[in-house]
Amino acid sequence: AAGALFNLEHAQGLFGQKEFSPMMEGWIVGSAWASQIVGNLAGIYVTSPRKALILATTLEILGSMLTGCSTTISAFICGRLLNGLGLGLTGVAVGQYTSEVAPPGVRGGAVAFQETNFVVGALLGVVAGKHWVSADGGWRRVWGP
Repeated sequence: AAGALFNLEHAQGLFGQKEFSPMMEGWIVGSAWASQIVGNLAGIYVTSPRKALILATTLEILGSMLTGCSTTISAFICGRLLNGLGLGLTGVAVGQYTSEVAPPGVRGGAVAFQETNFVVGALLGVVAGKHWVSADGGWRRVWGP
């Protein structure tokens, strides 16, 4: 997020706005983190991991589309909030679903593999972000679809 935030500010990213206030930077970066906590807690109320994964996927798709296609800072932050909700719900549901469908003998390894994939995905996201952050309009590739 920090690399894309740099791109937003210095490469005429969002709306040609060259600089954001510290409060707005906090909203841009922190909105997904805050709503991710809400998504984690919402996982308690979803009746099955399968339903939670369908809901989370829908939220993440809508959030990514809204973030990547946003024309206002409000729409951008709303997209980040939707992404965070979906990611938080995913964090709960994937572990539950994996432990339900994996045979008992490999359940621990399956959940560990799934968690490792989360970390590897985050690493690949940073690498991709480093590449795209210097491209013209690259923030849309980093933040959205």
